[in-house]
Amino acid sequence: MASLAITFMDVDIDTVRRSGKLLSRLLRKAYDLLESGERCGLKIANALEAEAWEHAAPAFPCNVGPDQVAAHLSPTDAEPADIRSARLVKIDFGVHVDGWISDAAFTCVFDENCNRVA
Repeated sequence: MASLAITFMDVDIDTVRRSGKLLSRLLRKAYDLLESGERCGLKIANALEAEAWEHAAPAFPCNVGPDQVAAHLSPTDAEPADIRSARLVKIDFGVHVDGWISDAAFTCVFDENCNRVA
């Protein structure tokens, strides 16, 4: 029976590193968009996904969760995730580079009363 275990030697460290660096740059872009006043979740998601496709591929659709939405809300044309009134926003995204996935999330707090929650 073949083993499905992945060993350290099987890992392409350079590819994993590229994946992580790309994701880090994209999450920084999302943060910068939020800080500059962008409040349409769909625009943020589209920007991240478009740049991910330029260098690799998204691992999954970008998630933009305002306030009580914990996770897994992917904005669409029908539901663009208007986050203008959100007190906090969670961004979760991942990239896929040659079979290796990097995934991370962050929360941006707009209302200091939410600091304890975040």
